[in-house]
Amino acid sequence: MFNLAAYPNLLVLMERFDMLEDETLLMPRAWAARYGEVFAAFAEWCSTRTKQEIYHACQELRIAVSPVNTMADVAASEQLAARDWFGTVEADGRAFAAPGFPYRLGGTPCATRRPAPAPGQHNAEVLSPSFPWPVKPPAPASPGAPRVGPLSGLRVLELTANWAGPIAGRHFGDLGADVIKIELQTKPATRALIYPADDLWPDFFHRSGYFNKLNRNKRGLVLNLATPRGREAFLEMVRHADFVLENNAARVMANLGLDYPVLAEANPGIIMCSLSGYGATGPERNYSAYGSNIETTSGLASLLGYDGSQFFGTGSFYADPVSGTHAVIAMLAALHHRERTGQGQWIDMALLEAVEPFLAQHFLTYTVTGDIPVAAGASWGTGWALQGVYPAAGTDCWVAITCRDDADLERLQSITGGTGQDALRTWLAARNHLAAAAELQAAGVPAAPVMMNWELFIDNHLNGRGFFVPVRHEVAGTHSFPGHPWRFEKTPASVRMAAPTFGEHNSEVLTSLAGLTGEQVAELYALGVTGDRPIYAAGPAL
Repeated sequence: MFNLAAYPNLLVLMERFDMLEDETLLMPRAWAARYGEVFAAFAEWCSTRTKQEIYHACQELRIAVSPVNTMADVAASEQLAARDWFGTVEADGRAFAAPGFPYRLGGTPCATRRPAPAPGQHNAEVLSPSFPWPVKPPAPASPGAPRVGPLSGLRVLELTANWAGPIAGRHFGDLGADVIKIELQTKPATRALIYPADDLWPDFFHRSGYFNKLNRNKRGLVLNLATPRGREAFLEMVRHADFVLENNAARVMANLGLDYPVLAEANPGIIMCSLSGYGATGPERNYSAYGSNIETTSGLASLLGYDGSQFFGTGSFYADPVSGTHAVIAMLAALHHRERTGQGQWIDMALLEAVEPFLAQHFLTYTVTGDIPVAAGASWGTGWALQGVYPAAGTDCWVAITCRDDADLERLQSITGGTGQDALRTWLAARNHLAAAAELQAAGVPAAPVMMNWELFIDNHLNGRGFFVPVRHEVAGTHSFPGHPWRFEKTPASVRMAAPTFGEHNSEVLTSLAGLTGEQVAELYALGVTGDRPIYAAGPAL
């Protein structure tokens, strides 16, 4: 897997100096138009090398290439071994390698305190009248205005782009925290991706559906941390914050002189969460990775396909939202520790390590049996009486069905009028996938339609729960976005504000949190330390 953003290092890697001298390939946009030619050259270069050779050679030039690993490759990973990540499980008196923990808390590390219990193993202990249930008196209600979300009163400084980091920050914002999104003028954080109805102009950097979805409920600040004045302002803000959330390459914060020891000196209670592809230690710590790269490195892509010879990605950068949500859990755990001790800590998260536990069944299949799991299409082999994804009427319309036992099978057969999969397929072929799934569910058969993105917006259940939220943006207009995955009875999540325009809250944040005067803020504008317009070298195509 490789990304067109590798220009021009990919040409250097292949020693295609003829292409480097080709003036028609000087701009990424032109290069993208000749993708087929470049890809063919890369495929030829790869044909004489192993996937590991390709992986390491590309990454040395910071080209985000990753191998399609199997579970055997994962078990042999030098990076995971160097980070002492693997856990163990016991079976039949033997110990087998198992996935480790999805996050590393520097001050309060995760630990396996006991093995999984046997059925009913602790019944007598837990049901005993003397069992020491912890009792904590409820905290008194705070006077004044009601809280807006359960995390109101907390502050997050967010230095993120793409998806994993922003989704973690958005969860905090939705739940009431004050999240300050910090961007660079020269690298606007994912503001040039996905525009509703291709509505780019004017001010395309305010209109990105991708950015606006992931960054609601945040205040926006533009600040160059590579400058002495920007760094000074940021450290002053750290003194008034609870969290620093960043998903840069592992080397970036240290290079800026803003790694955890520096932040802790400014604020001993600060909790810093760092999200990177492979973690902050190990031989691959500086390797480039996006969510799509982790799908292949983790072995996930090797499990997606039809016959084990063709691999697919999820199409949704699966590792990003999984890792971002894990980050929220780790940060709240660190907050719990701080409330008891006053101590902050650093959380080192690798997207690879956050995803791998979701593949535990397949990883253990390899470590316990020696068999390498392969893609099996819709036949998952779980032992159910009937399970799979079956075509309905229409183009690429499907229904997922699981019959757990004979009773489910009988209910299915009463609907289809026959036995076996042939009767099921005939019945489905005459029905819309949405209607078919609804009819099966009404009869007690576990079934669900395989839905297109746009079908989610017309789903009666989601709309009945008010899941989609209209958000009005002052430039982009009003659009519906997915709501919140959690519902709190007393302190509900809410959309209080749209994603910020570029530098929208510069003056507000710099005066209130960094302690600057209006004149000092104006000086930062003049020096280019802050700004309210992005600086692009060659327009939005970059």
